[in-house]
Amino acid sequence: MPAQQPPGDHSRGRPCPAPHPRAGMLGADPQGVGGIERMSWPKERIIRGFARSATTYDQQARQQQRAAQVLLAQVEHWSAHLPPGPVLEIGCGTGGLSEGLARLLPEREIWFTDLSAALLEVCRQRLGAVGADAERLHWEVMDGERGSTQGGYALIVSGMALHWFADWTGALQRWMGALGPGGVLMCSFQEAESFPEWREHCCRLGLPCTANPFPALEQVRQALGRGRCWAQEEGERYVSARAFFRSLKDTGTATSLKGEALGVGAFRHLLRAWDQACPDGVEVRVRCGFAVVQRN
Repeated sequence: MPAQQPPGDHSRGRPCPAPHPRAGMLGADPQGVGGIERMSWPKERIIRGFARSATTYDQQARQQQRAAQVLLAQVEHWSAHLPPGPVLEIGCGTGGLSEGLARLLPEREIWFTDLSAALLEVCRQRLGAVGADAERLHWEVMDGERGSTQGGYALIVSGMALHWFADWTGALQRWMGALGPGGVLMCSFQEAESFPEWREHCCRLGLPCTANPFPALEQVRQALGRGRCWAQEEGERYVSARAFFRSLKDTGTATSLKGEALGVGAFRHLLRAWDQACPDGVEVRVRCGFAVVQRN
C-alpha cells in the first residue's frame, strides 16, 4: 500500500457516510413522560456522543483501558510472527491502544482510524506528545463498519468498537478480507452478558431496559469460524445508579442503538429503586469479549 494512501473509501477530513440511522441516548428523555420513547437518530449522533466525551473519556474508560492492555499483550505475542505489511487500527478513540501499538511495532506503518474526527485529533496529539515517529503514522476518519477498501494488512486491531455496528458480522468479514496472507485480526467488544444488574432492576420494576444489544461471544466465534475467542468479566462500583449512567455519558457510550430512552419519570423511578436496593453504592458487572484470528 502506498505510504500516504487512505485506508478507506473517503477523502481526508470529510464526514463519513451514515448508513445506520438508529441512535438515541440511554437514560432519560426530556420529552418523555414515562415508559419508553422511540427515536430515529443517525450514526452522526454516535459521533457527537464520542466527541463530547473527548475530554472525559480517559478518566472514566476503565473497562476500555483494561481491554486495551489485553489486546496489547496479544500484539506483543504476535509481533515477531506477523507477515510484511502495514497495521490498521479501527476505532482508535483517544489513543490508549494506539500508543501501545506505536511502541510495540516501531518498524510498522500504522493507520489509526475513527468515526469521530474529534477523538482522532486527541489520538494524534497524544502520540505526538510521546514522541511517536510521525513519518510512519497516519490518521484518517473512517467508518469501521464499512471497513477498508485496501488490502494486505499484516495486522488489524479494533478495541471496543465492534458492538457499535449494525452489521458487525459483515464488518468482521470485511476486516478479515482486508488482511494479507498470514495477517492477524484482533478485537475486543462489549459482550452480551454485560450489565445484568441494570437489566434485573428494570425487570423487577416492570420497565423496559434500554441497554444496547451486544454481540454474544458464541456469535462472534461462529462469525469468524476459527481463531480464539474468550471473555473476561469484572465488576465496576459506583456511588449511585446516576453515577453509573454518568460514566456512560462521559465515555461516549450512552448512545442507544435501539433508538430508545426511558421517559423522565420512569428513569427517576429506576434511579431511586436501584439506589434504595444498594445503599452502599451500586456494582455493575461488565463482560468484555476478545477475538484473535489469523488469515490463511
